[in-house]
Amino acid sequence: MSATTGTIAQTRPAGAPVASPRVLQKLRVCMVVHAYYEGDARVRRYAESLAALGHRVDVLALRAPQLPVREQIAGVALQRLPLSRRRGGLLRYVYEYLVFTLLCGIVLAFRPRRYDVVHVHNMPDFLVFAALVPRLFGARVVLDVHDLMPEVYASKFKTGLRHPGIWPLRVQEWLSHRFASAVVFATERFRACAIARGAVSAARSIAVMNAADTRVFDRQRHPWPDPLHADQRLEQVLLRRRRETVQSQRLVRDEVRVDVQLHLTRPQPRLGRRARQHLVPDAADVDDDRIVVRAAQLATQKRDHARRPAVRRGARRA
Repeated sequence: MSATTGTIAQTRPAGAPVASPRVLQKLRVCMVVHAYYEGDARVRRYAESLAALGHRVDVLALRAPQLPVREQIAGVALQRLPLSRRRGGLLRYVYEYLVFTLLCGIVLAFRPRRYDVVHVHNMPDFLVFAALVPRLFGARVVLDVHDLMPEVYASKFKTGLRHPGIWPLRVQEWLSHRFASAVVFATERFRACAIARGAVSAARSIAVMNAADTRVFDRQRHPWPDPLHADQRLEQVLLRRRRETVQSQRLVRDEVRVDVQLHLTRPQPRLGRRARQHLVPDAADVDDDRIVVRAAQLATQKRDHARRPAVRRGARRA
């Protein structure tokens, strides 16, 4: 036993499982995801956490327009493949899934012994078969199930899980889970559903929920207030927002008032009785402000009508 292993064994608490020597060494991990790496928080937390521990992490992902093919982000070597995501129908989804799986399979085929672990994130589930060559050369393949594909597409197309169109998704799910060395689910409920329909066994699966980044959500820098004073703090926040809203409404009201005053203070021609009755039918009991506003509306309508091009009858018939 080496000195390092002996030290770990001495500090290990009683009853804890013995760590494998393969786990203690620095791993070479490749993550495969059909998404933009910058926008997938779950994949980034995996990759950046492993890189912070000293493991080598490569990521194969989609490439957004105007982004470089290769980039180093927080210790993670990111390689963007020449494919971007576009919204479309079912054929577009199938095209993207198949092409991306083929591209990842080609890249990994030229790296058969480079990685110890290939971590594939669905969707789709059959993206895990892109790691076929590394799997044959002894690499461990982990399938990370963010969403259950049969349930997602059954909900998307408003159908049930027993629909004939969903059966291919059930089959590829079963084959993908069987091919992977281990399966990670985003929630315990997803794991229970997969185990219930026989897609994976309980011994080869685990649920790992999304976790917040402690470098951003730091309790020491941003402590949670005492529950007894939380209501008071909430009332203060709501009161401050209410005051800001009232001030904004006052500013808008004052601006409107100034505009109206500027319009009414302009010199207006005196209107006769017939003009009053033409503008407002009940002009006898109407003040001058309403008549001025109505006159401005009619003048605007007359000006817009004059701007319209005249169309001859012969041209209209043609």
